[in-house]
Amino acid sequence: MTSEQPVCDCGTFAVGRCQVCEVWVCGEHSEMFEDRRLCLEHHHEALAPQRAREAERRKEQEATRKRQEEEREERQRRQEAELEQQRSLRDRTDAAQALTLLAIPIVTFFYLDGQGMSRPLNMVLTGALAGFLAVAAKVAYSTYSNQGRTEEHFVWGAASFWIGLLGVPLGAVAGGILALVV
Repeated sequence: MTSEQPVCDCGTFAVGRCQVCEVWVCGEHSEMFEDRRLCLEHHHEALAPQRAREAERRKEQEATRKRQEEEREERQRRQEAELEQQRSLRDRTDAAQALTLLAIPIVTFFYLDGQGMSRPLNMVLTGALAGFLAVAAKVAYSTYSNQGRTEEHFVWGAASFWIGLLGVPLGAVAGGILALVV
């Protein structure tokens, strides 16, 4: 009793034929693809377009991810540049205000000096004005720099205001001392 049961090239009983080349194949040397049994060679060929599509999809995903990352970095660079521009403008504004605050007592001194006021009294008044302007600048800076901060910062800002308030009499005293020396 010899039955001619088909065998694979490996010698194992075949489970079917390759639908492309008609070669008998076992389960080890064949795969199913879209409900068709194929030998491994034709299975790889059948999968090639699918693998190429998957590779293309991965490539597109990577390109999209890279583009999104570059766009995010560009947005971040623009935001940082904008913040730097705002800081620069604020710094220039602060410098201009400081120069203005310095100029006011000097202009006041020369104005009062030209009005015939005694120099010692002029120095005391100018010193008091300079002290007052220093306090005003400190209050403005404390209010500006404490925006968005905790209450603790406001407490320290208030304390520095009261300490800075001493600038008026200290400025007047400094003006008086300068008047005595000069």
